[in-house]
Amino acid sequence: MPDSDPFDSFQREAFRVEQFPTYDVPEEMTALDMFARSGAVPSEFNSDWALMVADAKRRGGVVRRLRVVSDPLTQYELFEVLAGYRPSVAAGEDIRIVVRGTDERIPTFDYWQYDEETVEWMDYSATGAYMGSRSSLVAEAERSRLVAARKLFDECPTVEQFCRSRELEWHPNQGD
Repeated sequence: MPDSDPFDSFQREAFRVEQFPTYDVPEEMTALDMFARSGAVPSEFNSDWALMVADAKRRGGVVRRLRVVSDPLTQYELFEVLAGYRPSVAAGEDIRIVVRGTDERIPTFDYWQYDEETVEWMDYSATGAYMGSRSSLVAEAERSRLVAARKLFDECPTVEQFCRSRELEWHPNQGD
């Protein structure tokens, strides 16, 4: 596999599964602290990612994410669904939410899948610290569980619908 980032070259779809209750992302600490205090995040938070999503959309691709969450939501999950995802949703990312343990098709691992051909397996520590990834072509033995997760995505509520169902305030443009 080439060393280039597959996100930069996918043609049709980039599909992400996130399943950790908390991610340890040093670049998010300021925004996470601000959210815990006020419910808001800095207006520029996740703007680089939103630009990448918008660029993918301009070139004809779609970015989709299946976020597996706890019930009740962890503080980090609350941060993501109420504030962290806003910029990318505004840029065109389709984010769906599923509650952990409610469907046998829910993956127990994080990954990106590009154009249904390449999968980037994400490695995290037990505390959610990113440890790297490895990419490969989708092996036939993996295909059925990846297809099942993608089908599950289509059945799940959007992040906005999920927030409404939980009576959480969703303000797509808050902080702008």
